[in-house]
Amino acid sequence: MLRFSVITPSYNRPQELKRCLDSLLAQTYTHWQVIVVNDGSSADYSSLEPYWQHAQIRYLAQTENRGVNQARNIALEQAPAEVTDYLCFVDDDEYLVPEAFAIANALLTKNPQAWLVLQCFLNNNNKTYMARSGPMDYIDDYLYGTSLKKDATHFIQVDLAKLARFSSFVRNGEEWIYFATLAKHSSCWAEQIPVKYNLHQPQGLSLGNMHGKSVLKPYLMKWYRPYVAVKLRPHNAKAWQALILQILKLPLRLPQMSFKIIKNIFSSS
Repeated sequence: MLRFSVITPSYNRPQELKRCLDSLLAQTYTHWQVIVVNDGSSADYSSLEPYWQHAQIRYLAQTENRGVNQARNIALEQAPAEVTDYLCFVDDDEYLVPEAFAIANALLTKNPQAWLVLQCFLNNNNKTYMARSGPMDYIDDYLYGTSLKKDATHFIQVDLAKLARFSSFVRNGEEWIYFATLAKHSSCWAEQIPVKYNLHQPQGLSLGNMHGKSVLKPYLMKWYRPYVAVKLRPHNAKAWQALILQILKLPLRLPQMSFKIIKNIFSSS
C-alpha cells in the first residue's frame, strides 16, 4: 500500500483550509498524512486547533509571511521520506475528491511511475486539458506544448520530489521552475481522471506582488523561462522562438526598465 504525503500552504484562509482538511479526512484510502504550513497569517486559525490533534495532520506555523514558494519548500524539507512514497501539492483553496488517493494508489500500483499527473476540476467547471493519457514530457508537452494545459494534480515519488525546490526568487508563482527541475530527471505519466477541485481565490496565498519591489525580476523571468526550456530541451522549436522573441524585445524594454528604476529612486527619497 502506497503512502501519500500532502503539502498544503495556507495564508489567511482558515475556512478554505478547513474544507481542504475535511476532504483529506474523508478519503476512502487512509494511508496519507498532510503537512500544513501557515505562512504567517494574520487571520484567526484557532477554530482549526482540533485538527492539529489528528495523527495524520502536522501543523507548522510561520511567524513571518514569506510567500507560498517558501512555505512549500519548508514542507518539502519536513516531509519524511522514510514514511512517504509520494508527495502531492494541495493548496488551502483546493480540495480532493474522496477517492483521490485510492485512484492514485490503484494507478501507481498497476503502472509504477515516478511522476503521475491527474486532472483537476477548475473554477469554470472545466477540467485540466489532457490530449491523451500516457507518457508526457513536462517541457515539451506542458510548458511549451499543447498536450497538457492548466493546473493539474501531481503525485511525485518522494526522492524525485526532494531533488528540487520552488523558486525563492519570487514569493509566489513561477511553479514551472520546480517542475522543470524535476523534468531533468524524469518524464511524467498522465491520466485523464480529475481528483482535485481547484478553486483559486483572489486573496490568500497569491496576496501581494510576486516580484516584490524589484523592477528587474519581471523582465528577468520573461527570458528565464524559455532559456531554461531551451537548455533542457534544445529540440523544442517553440522554446527557441520564445527565447529569440524576448531577446529581440530587450532594446525596447531597456527604456521602460530605466524609467521604472528612476521612478522608484525618486518615490523612495
